[in-house]
Amino acid sequence: MTSFLIRNTSLASAPFTLVTPGQAKHHLQIGATKLAKLCREGELTPIKFGRRCTRFRWDEIEAFIEAHAQNGGAV
Repeated sequence: MTSFLIRNTSLASAPFTLVTPGQAKHHLQIGATKLAKLCREGELTPIKFGRRCTRFRWDEIEAFIEAHAQNGGAV
């Protein structure tokens, strides 16, 4: 069963987890404007469920962090 909420940061065992924009911002330590910019530039893909419900794939966020960690952390 897919988990839609994060209760802790140990999600390595979760095969497909969706997180809210707030959770994504918190984990990436960025603001709403930067998150929107990353979506516009295609760095992150928002998943929309109607008009108000947006989620992000946890594995995509982790891959984004890993990719930028290899480049010295510059976003």
